[in-house]
Amino acid sequence: MHEKLAESISIEKHQRGVKQELNKLMRAHKNNQKKRNNRENVYERRRCTRQLSSYVWESDNNATPHPLIVVKECTYLLLKENCIIVDNLRRNFYQKRSHCDGGVVHYDMKYIGNHIWSQFSKSNRKGEVEVDIKSIEEEFLMILCSVNEEHISRDPNINLLPDNCCEKDFVLLLLCTSNEIKSNESTVGHWDNYGDFSKLKKSKISTVKQDKKDHHYGSFGFCFSFGLRNNYGLDSSGIYSYTYYANDEVDEMDLMKRYLSENLLTVFQTFHRIVPGISSKLQEVGKTVKYLCNNHGMLNVMEKEKHVSALTANININAGTRTPHCEKDVSYTIIHVPPQKSSESFILFQFQINDNIDINLKCVPGTCFTYSAYCLTHRQLSSFGSNCMNISTYIGKRVFDSFKTSFWRKRKKDEEKLKSWMNFS
Repeated sequence: MHEKLAESISIEKHQRGVKQELNKLMRAHKNNQKKRNNRENVYERRRCTRQLSSYVWESDNNATPHPLIVVKECTYLLLKENCIIVDNLRRNFYQKRSHCDGGVVHYDMKYIGNHIWSQFSKSNRKGEVEVDIKSIEEEFLMILCSVNEEHISRDPNINLLPDNCCEKDFVLLLLCTSNEIKSNESTVGHWDNYGDFSKLKKSKISTVKQDKKDHHYGSFGFCFSFGLRNNYGLDSSGIYSYTYYANDEVDEMDLMKRYLSENLLTVFQTFHRIVPGISSKLQEVGKTVKYLCNNHGMLNVMEKEKHVSALTANININAGTRTPHCEKDVSYTIIHVPPQKSSESFILFQFQINDNIDINLKCVPGTCFTYSAYCLTHRQLSSFGSNCMNISTYIGKRVFDSFKTSFWRKRKKDEEKLKSWMNFS
């Protein structure tokens, strides 16, 4: 009797355990299905409604596009030994008074490729890892994050390029490489750290004011800009609040603009050799702006900038930034340290991964890199050598917002003209 009762209890416990295990599996299946549905909804929403041009048609200026380039899993597997994978994005410390500020982001380190490990073994007590690209096998470094990272997939500012990504794909946060050109192959020549700097100061005004310590996260040094910029007032037509940098049209600047254009072309070709097709996506918003300008009879952004392929390009000398930060730029930032006559020239550029790890890129002449200023905490630590120079290009939120409001002013005036013409006729 007791044996039968014990056996019955044992069977009941077993059945209860099986039922609990089945319930646990069902809940896990439902949760996984829910996650898959959420991801599919994110991708579908971006395919249908978050195309870059759609941001121009939205009245909300808080929604600013920030494209992130998708690196397919098959590409990653070919390059993984030179990759760092980060995860678990946290964004904090927004400056509420600045609508362009992106706060500070931190990540967890998930994977470090074999070709990168040697650089981390040299880190100092502060957790600063100085990375010399030329000492890495194959001379390049990539920082990637999963497309499924929660904050990236839910951020309304972020677009995925291309948008037909899969769960195992990644988004590009940083690509740094060496593009040193042999002297007999170069067509642009070496930068004259004294002569060319002197020519620039005669025709251009630095956008970094030497007497302002609070300029752009504590920027210092000289920055001479070419191309499109935000205008804090309207032009004579009462339509456009974006314009060109002063003295861009001066004949002496044609040589500088050609120099910028040829260097950027070299950089794009270098990136393309590592990740084919990447260069066409780095400033995708610029293509949208150019297209809308050309098809709506707006201020011709290419009329005076015939040598410069980017909307805006900068020559930075003895530059640096005091405060680590993120910004709501609408493109990747591209930085290139070109060959220069001062042989000791190089810059240190810092990316703060988290409170314990900073990656300091040592960029000697012939180094170029591109990164997401919205999704990586960054600053230029310092420059070394006599009048050390680097080239940078990106599209800021203010320029995009000015273009957008100008676009709507132009449309409104065109509609008024059309109504007036129809009433007259």
